[in-house]
Amino acid sequence: MLDLPATAAPPPPAVDLAVPSAAGTLPARYYAASTPAGHPVVGVLLLGTTGPWRLFARLADALAGAGYPLLALDRLEALAPDARPDAIAAALGLLRRRAAAAHLAVVATADQVAAVAGARADGLAMLGTRLPPPAAADELLAVFDALEPYGGALLALGAGETEELGGGVQALFARAVRWRHERPERHLELGVLDGPRATLPLDADHTLAPSAYVGMVCDFVRQWLDRRFGPGYPRAWQGPPPTSHTAPSPQAASPDDPAAWVPLLAPGARLLPTPDSGYLALPSGRQFALTPPLAAFVRLIDGHRPLATIAAQLAPQLARPVSPAQLAHLLTTKLAPLGVVTPDARGDGGEEESGMTDILIRCYQPHDRFRQLLANLTRVTRSPYNVIAVVGKRHAVRNQNLALERVRTKYAVFLDDDVLLTDGWLERLRETMDRTGAGAVSARQLRMNGEPLSTAAACGEHRAIVEALSGGACFMFRTDLGLRFDERYVRSQWDDVDFMFQLYERGYRAFVDGRVDFYHHNDPKVWRAQNLVYFVNKWLAKGLLRGWAMYTYDRLGTAFMPCFGPVAERADETGENNA
Repeated sequence: MLDLPATAAPPPPAVDLAVPSAAGTLPARYYAASTPAGHPVVGVLLLGTTGPWRLFARLADALAGAGYPLLALDRLEALAPDARPDAIAAALGLLRRRAAAAHLAVVATADQVAAVAGARADGLAMLGTRLPPPAAADELLAVFDALEPYGGALLALGAGETEELGGGVQALFARAVRWRHERPERHLELGVLDGPRATLPLDADHTLAPSAYVGMVCDFVRQWLDRRFGPGYPRAWQGPPPTSHTAPSPQAASPDDPAAWVPLLAPGARLLPTPDSGYLALPSGRQFALTPPLAAFVRLIDGHRPLATIAAQLAPQLARPVSPAQLAHLLTTKLAPLGVVTPDARGDGGEEESGMTDILIRCYQPHDRFRQLLANLTRVTRSPYNVIAVVGKRHAVRNQNLALERVRTKYAVFLDDDVLLTDGWLERLRETMDRTGAGAVSARQLRMNGEPLSTAAACGEHRAIVEALSGGACFMFRTDLGLRFDERYVRSQWDDVDFMFQLYERGYRAFVDGRVDFYHHNDPKVWRAQNLVYFVNKWLAKGLLRGWAMYTYDRLGTAFMPCFGPVAERADETGENNA
């Protein structure tokens, strides 16, 4: 298990630099952050380290701490307006050389847009610096008017009232869509941020704390850089890159068929390579010499793969055909007698270490879609699994907790009873859990007509694995935290988001795996205001509901989402310009 730290990494030490330009030399600070192997290097130019609520100072710490080489340029406002584009071009050139960057992004405030409109950067992030009540969503309208020359990726973030898609928000979204479609090479993400009580059905206010706004901006800018310029999977990913394909499902096999066996090494066993073969070492200190073919076989035993898959992967390594029956013979006659392997880990205990996964389905009353899901599961799921279906006319959240009480596996999956899954879904979710140390990983949710729902649009056209909060219709989660669904929710609205917030509260992240599609009937529901009111009040009382974002992901869809994080942080609450 790979655990992510509960807090962000500190930024690397800054180095003072001077940026020469035709209009004079400007001071700057450079953060030489390290990029993970296999990720493209993205250099970030930050136009300043001052500003309202220490916005840029906080951004510099957040982005450099996340591993982005960053150059913070100071005193740009001291230059004449017509000299600023040259200074920005000089800073970008210096950043590219210093960081050996494959891509460059500029982060600036909305009122600096004229200076960056002609910048030769791959991405621009333009940030509003006014909050309600004086702020309005149409503050960002000027950004699109000024960026007519620009043809790259744009992120625009500002504050405004999101309660209704009307007035300034409607005009802003319409202008943004027109800007996006004027040139095919453009890419656009747009977010309007609002206060934590903005969605309450009665007496809502739009008060957004400056520190909460800064925290939301830091999160969205970092996630945009990850999504737009990353390799297609999170910077937290460890080990080999994500698999792009999964092997075809084996033919249905009985439990006694060796093709369906899932072998499991003894806990703590390690394969120690030698020039000729290898030694299998146990925690007790015992070691067993292995022949090269047997060592290659043992390397493929991970508690996830059945023998049919192992045989298909081993045959090319040995340059000869290999059958599951042959491997079963080796397991039972060579390895099992030594006490180092269980020939088939399914149903014999040890589920926490094996590839077994408990699949939890709540169902108020059996229906045709539920039966279709059960039939669908058997067709598209290869790894061993248990189905825990709680059926009964109880409180919906209580049904979920009854299922949770029966979980015995390392990871578990929650499914709504009206979804359909696709081939390889379980293996890919588990791979992302293993490689990121996530608290939860959701599949990419689609309507029955194939349109993405909510934050599923964040995965983009290339099906990336992205950091995002998703709903509870299909998600895998870790089971060692003792979490339960809050039974004060009525029926089934907001309880899944509350569950995700509990994971965030413990320092874990949530991802959406764009490689994993599932289809959801997603019938309209009666809006339950009492659940929303309870959710808002609960997390406000904890000081962990920053606010809400109405966010559009290029051409693929719009999500309306709560933003987790401390409301009061070390940002200046006065709104003045402070270093």
